Amino acid sequence: MRVPRFGVMMPAVSEASYSDADVRRTLARYARAVSEDRLHARYWRTYGEGNCSGGPYDWAVRFHAAGKRILERALMAANKVGKSETASAEVAIHLVGDYPPWWGGRVWTRPVDAWVGTCTNGDQKDGMQEKLLGRPGQWGTGWIPKSAIDFDSLKLRQCGVSDVVDTVRVRHKSGGWSRLGFRTYEMGRTKWQSTDRDIVVFDEEPPEDIYYEGLTRVGVLRGMVLCSFTPLKGATKVVRKYQKGGEDVFTLIVGWNDAPHLSEEYKAKLRASFPEYMLKARTEGVPMLGEGAVFAVDEAAISVDPFEVPGHFRRIVGLDFGYNDPTAAAWLAQDADADVWYVTNAHRKEGESPVYHAETIKRGGDWIPVAWPHDGLNKERSGGACLKDRYLGHGLNMLGMSARYKSDVGGRQPVEPALDEILEYMRTGRFKVVRTLREWFEEFRGYHRKDGKVVGSNDHLMDATRYAWMMRRFALTQTSATMARPSHVRAYDPHRAYKRAS
Repeated sequence: MRVPRFGVMMPAVSEASYSDADVRRTLARYARAVSEDRLHARYWRTYGEGNCSGGPYDWAVRFHAAGKRILERALMAANKVGKSETASAEVAIHLVGDYPPWWGGRVWTRPVDAWVGTCTNGDQKDGMQEKLLGRPGQWGTGWIPKSAIDFDSLKLRQCGVSDVVDTVRVRHKSGGWSRLGFRTYEMGRTKWQSTDRDIVVFDEEPPEDIYYEGLTRVGVLRGMVLCSFTPLKGATKVVRKYQKGGEDVFTLIVGWNDAPHLSEEYKAKLRASFPEYMLKARTEGVPMLGEGAVFAVDEAAISVDPFEVPGHFRRIVGLDFGYNDPTAAAWLAQDADADVWYVTNAHRKEGESPVYHAETIKRGGDWIPVAWPHDGLNKERSGGACLKDRYLGHGLNMLGMSARYKSDVGGRQPVEPALDEILEYMRTGRFKVVRTLREWFEEFRGYHRKDGKVVGSNDHLMDATRYAWMMRRFALTQTSATMARPSHVRAYDPHRAYKRAS
């Protein structure tokens, strides 16, 4: 009888009579058949299908399916959930051109050219190479079926590490030969310059220049880029690209809760061994924030639905000037009765003039006081008149002094006092943010400390929020602002006007 299991047929066994030795030989033949065709044995049915205890989880099926139309995909995942297994299995499927019944992703009916990238030669040998081809001396026990590998074409790399594969051919279902090549990040960007490829896979996060070189390789053939990594480097440019998303970008974050094969005991032991600042990255697949998030609160706890700001709310805008970076503005509003502050709107734009930003900010209410940093007084960086005056000239209600804690102490201000106050308000339910402000939350997620100091990268809206917070004592309602601001005066000191109104 021949019994199918996971796509591999059990060797025939006589039902009349057989000895223990026959059984052992039969099982050995079956085990060998499974090891030499893991793809069909372990990936042809999904997890839970027909009581199957192996196979891809639901999230892996979704990740594969996204490849049908998406150019760039990232699987940002916790440790030990199966991210590299998922990525390598997809590469093998495309190389052989044989697709599982459940497959909803892209299908190639011709041979493909694929590159798989890893950090080092050692990482390649022990990681993706083993998953795809098997261990040296056991070639053909990885995801690529042994019968599909052209062993005569297998070339090793001279790199100081033994048995590191450079290229190999794989038989495609159409009858032609797919080509698999390996690259490492330690080779440098120039080694990634070559002819076009259908598939480029990055196992663990690549440097930005190598990522875009790989992306360039698949552009002409309209291929695909596939990343699988635990985001231990924090909010890098590659990570932010995937966090930002887009029409041709897909990101899937997978944590321990998505991996039933991990026991609670095993997870508890691992969790106890990780530093606290690594926990989210290693257990949830959330980008690591250095030594810790500046605002260590649950995002959902500070999020509110969009609402029309009532007229009696006090309001202020924080403005962060951009030079080579984006210019950003954050609108704050206070329900004075409950002492709750809301971030109601946000603006972030790179490469535009002061008049563009001024007009954008005025559309949110030209009467609202605008807080700004001390570098707005720098004439050299703004080319003539200081930036504060240029924005004032374009009709913004600029406060008469730069952002500061005490009115009589100007210049550069310490960062931490404002951040500590905002965090305290967040923890006590008195600082909320409209949940649709995608760019604000993008920065919020990556805002972190390293070596005890706030990392000043991709923090433009965070800075704008901080400036508004520092000057919140000058926030006004629309009625009080109209009374305090003479209609015939364009350039004025709203700080002084506020004092008169109060």
